[in-house]
Amino acid sequence: MEKYNFQSILANNNKYCKESSARPNVVLGLTGGMAAGKSLVAEIIKNAGISVIDTDDLAKKASAPGGPCLDRLARRLGGQILNADGTLDRKKLLQMIITDAGVKGEVEKIIHPEVLRRLNEILTRLCRAGRKMVVVEVPLLFEAGWSGLFDRIICVTAPREERIRRVMKRNRVDRHTAGAWIDLQLDQEKKSGLSDFVIVNDDGKDLLKRRVADVLSKLNRLYPGML
Repeated sequence: MEKYNFQSILANNNKYCKESSARPNVVLGLTGGMAAGKSLVAEIIKNAGISVIDTDDLAKKASAPGGPCLDRLARRLGGQILNADGTLDRKKLLQMIITDAGVKGEVEKIIHPEVLRRLNEILTRLCRAGRKMVVVEVPLLFEAGWSGLFDRIICVTAPREERIRRVMKRNRVDRHTAGAWIDLQLDQEKKSGLSDFVIVNDDGKDLLKRRVADVLSKLNRLYPGML
């Protein structure tokens, strides 16, 4: 897989994002497998008063009509990836990625640099606003080779069968498709092993809140005064 030079994109005065005075003091990565509960954890973190940047949202905006990526994607992959209204057919694109390994790389070449550029702008703005700690939600953090961007990485996991049920319900796909989508990503046990903190989402929102609070407490001890 091609790795992207996020250092040069996110650098300021030849310093990386997490080392630059023009960035928040602590930049945390939040990742995990598909339907593990990353967005729920992100919501809990936001409610604790910490800014969260969703790179999926940045990617959607970049590939929306009028954005810098949609026309390039259509030219490279064909008009079949577009809905009748000209928007990106994400389900179709995912299916193409499953059946053709080369498609994933083509999509990343087009979208990742724009996501990183937008991320850079937001981090700079948050720093100027006085934010000392920021969490960046990146579903494919390890797959994209972005782990070096972050001071610490938090991984959210959930039982595979539960994840499959969530994908089936959320995306209205069959079990086979849900499993195939999940298997496109790095195994969550491997992600956990590469992360600094692991939050298991397997027993309801109340317990999940307590587990997130425990991680935030540990981060507060690591970085006093940053939360």
